[in-house]
Amino acid sequence: AYPNPATDFLILKVENQGNQKLFYQLSDANGKLIEYKAIVSNETSIVISNFIPATYFVKVIQGNKEVKTFKIIKN
Repeated sequence: AYPNPATDFLILKVENQGNQKLFYQLSDANGKLIEYKAIVSNETSIVISNFIPATYFVKVIQGNKEVKTFKIIKN
């Protein structure tokens, strides 16, 4: 996930996802779910320009398994 810290958008880059569908889950520091969407390509752009400056978390999910979590700083 880059850039980090981010201002307007975040690029989520995934490699070699195979046949399993991947999703991302964007939440705030309190764990409140903000966005949940399918990842449809190797690079996914997440618009965060309308969010307040804070810490956010992006989880990559495959099936019911968490693949990776990114801590994102929004300026």
